[in-house]
Amino acid sequence: MFDLVVIGHIAKDTIIREGVKTYSVGGAPYYAGIAARKMGGKVGIVSKIGADLDDSSLSFFREMGIQTCIRRTEGLTTSFELEYLKDFRKLKLKQVCEPILFEDVPKHFLNSRSILISPIAGEISPIFVEKLHSESESLIAADAQGFVRRFDSKGIAQFTFWKDAERILPLLDIVKFSKREALTAMNCDDIEEAAQKILNFGPEMVIITLGDEGVVIRGKENLLIKPKTPPKRVLETTGAGDIFLGVFLLEYALTKNVANSGNIATIVATKSVEATGLSRFVTRETIEKDIQKF
Repeated sequence: MFDLVVIGHIAKDTIIREGVKTYSVGGAPYYAGIAARKMGGKVGIVSKIGADLDDSSLSFFREMGIQTCIRRTEGLTTSFELEYLKDFRKLKLKQVCEPILFEDVPKHFLNSRSILISPIAGEISPIFVEKLHSESESLIAADAQGFVRRFDSKGIAQFTFWKDAERILPLLDIVKFSKREALTAMNCDDIEEAAQKILNFGPEMVIITLGDEGVVIRGKENLLIKPKTPPKRVLETTGAGDIFLGVFLLEYALTKNVANSGNIATIVATKSVEATGLSRFVTRETIEKDIQKF
């Protein structure tokens, strides 16, 4: 049995900060999958890539012991340009891979304590979620970002009202939003109102991330979890939300302790912004002292 299976597109990211470009693999299979694996979880990922991403670029999954089902298509790998400006991030979709179908998921990947559905460019349909809900007894979580994003004619990402919320949210146990995503998707001006609207659709728990201000968790418990100490430095924030969610699901699926799971995930996500590349991902041993402080 897996502890966590992550389903979504692996991406090729171009990250721009102060005019300087860096290149990275992205997407929840990368960020959430590796974070959970480094914390000791048995992890599987399901994704699709194009012919433009070679196998050597993904060799770290195998080297870390992550089981993969990465189907290669004749098209292109989903690719984003992320430009960080003073007060916001500009996200531009450059190209998109084929959708992920439920039939792409090996049956043994459904035998997992938790499954994270994390689309980034509309690659997972409501039908996929419906089939997953009927075929798996796993705790099912989703990151809302790929469901509430739309892209204009130039590929610029915009958040919109979630028209399929009534269809998808009742099938989920846990759903995560950023603050901006939640307010826009639920057409609200207040986080508490948005959280209640989301819960009214049926999920047991909603997580709303607030950047460096922490996370709000509503549902089974009502919590505001803030980092105990700020990061020593901020080198890379891309994927921190995925890292939080991957570790939260790993911990929660094993312990059912919301507060502890949120605290541990917050520590790991905070540590992740202090480094770049694979150095962003920490092991349980390296944060044991931080965990004991809670």
